[in-house]
Amino acid sequence: MDKINYDCPKILPLVYDESLSYYEVLCKLVDKVNDVIDFKNLTLITDMKYSEDTEVLTFYVRDEQSQKNSNPSYNKEREEVTF
Repeated sequence: MDKINYDCPKILPLVYDESLSYYEVLCKLVDKVNDVIDFKNLTLITDMKYSEDTEVLTFYVRDEQSQKNSNPSYNKEREEVTF
């Protein structure tokens, strides 16, 4: 997801009080939305990597199981079959 490209240069307030102008509120909102977009992009990348790692591990486990199942061995002393 792309960030919001809205330039918010620093300005001097017209009135020196604690209130924020609409422009300042808009700039803060844009900044927070961009932070959320960054976080979402990071989690998407992490989820994709996790998914790829899961697929590799699943393939590895299935491959190991198939190799074990194809070569069973019989232990005469214990009378057991090992896969």
